[in-house]
Amino acid sequence: MKDKVGIFSFFSGAGFLDLGFDTTAGFETDFVNEFHAPFMEIYKGAIDNGFTRFAEA
Repeated sequence: MKDKVGIFSFFSGAGFLDLGFDTTAGFETDFVNEFHAPFMEIYKGAIDNGFTRFAEA
């Protein structure tokens, strides 16, 4: 079975929890929501998997 559980990340910060899920088999981050713009910029720079959808304030 190759299906992955999609994760919606709210209050994502710099994305380290999401990174933990993304590097674990069976999970992938589908949506990210971070209100604080500096954290969102760090997230974008740190995690670039080409599939994550970013919601910006």
